[in-house]
Amino acid sequence: MTERKQFRDLATPSELQAAIGALDIGAGTEFVELLDADGRVAAERVDAAIDVPGFDRSTMDGYAVQAADTFDASERDPLVADLAGAVDAGERPETDVSAGTVVSVATGAPLPPGADAVVPVERTTRRETDDSTVVEIRTAVGPLQIVATPGHTPGHISCHVPDAGVLLAADASVAEDGELVGPDERFTPDMDRALDSLDRLADLAFTDVLCFHGGHVEASPEDVAALVE
Repeated sequence: MTERKQFRDLATPSELQAAIGALDIGAGTEFVELLDADGRVAAERVDAAIDVPGFDRSTMDGYAVQAADTFDASERDPLVADLAGAVDAGERPETDVSAGTVVSVATGAPLPPGADAVVPVERTTRRETDDSTVVEIRTAVGPLQIVATPGHTPGHISCHVPDAGVLLAADASVAEDGELVGPDERFTPDMDRALDSLDRLADLAFTDVLCFHGGHVEASPEDVAALVE
């Protein structure tokens, strides 16, 4: 049986980036028109200055609701709500969602004002009555805000549950000995973006934070903001 060399010393992402940056593999840069840039690689990172799209949108076909209306809904005892309107992708909502009403939304459509959750269309039944259209909702949903928090990994997200005051930070931060700490450089390829992500989380309202590493911590937005300073 052959012996295999054991690699026990791990380099940090910054050390690896510095080593790669020192390699003489640059092909040079040049400016070209956008239509001529197909197949090329950007010479530097380009960050959007604004959120794209700049609105809360539905990630599924379904019905925009006020989550509190659905808390008692079930297969056996569905919520029956009035259909107030519909929003397709690319359209601007023209109807607010109020208690007891729903608005049909397509995947990618903006959430109408007043809505804080979406019920999947598969858990609903639409039917006509003598004078209106109603929707039977057979499941409860809760308001959940998805927050993009790249840095630890590309595409990383955290989840905010406003009504419960809970932040699911995932890997955006770590809990050690009951204290919230910032991202670890050894496991964070892009520290600048990771800190920007923490700054974004500090704008939310919460009293409890759940981390993948370390579990539950009682913490406030001020505690998260202090990790960025």
